[in-house]
Amino acid sequence: MLQQARRTSAAAAGMAVKDDGEEGSKTHGLTVDEKLFLQAVERGDTERMRRYVELVKHSKTPVKGFNINCVDSLGRYAISIRRYH
Repeated sequence: MLQQARRTSAAAAGMAVKDDGEEGSKTHGLTVDEKLFLQAVERGDTERMRRYVELVKHSKTPVKGFNINCVDSLGRYAISIRRYH
């Protein structure tokens, strides 16, 4: 219950909360690709999700402007979004 209250207050402040309850990075700074990736996850668009994963998987260097571990405005990672949709 306390952890849920921390998540709610952190989300209201524009901060993500990791599963262990610690504050993470600000969520309002998503790139267009990160927003599209999270949107694809939420909608169940497996083809688009696969393209983003393949992009990261086959890149020898970090992909500029895209973090596959990005967090939405509710503090959810892609895996959390997919689990509940």
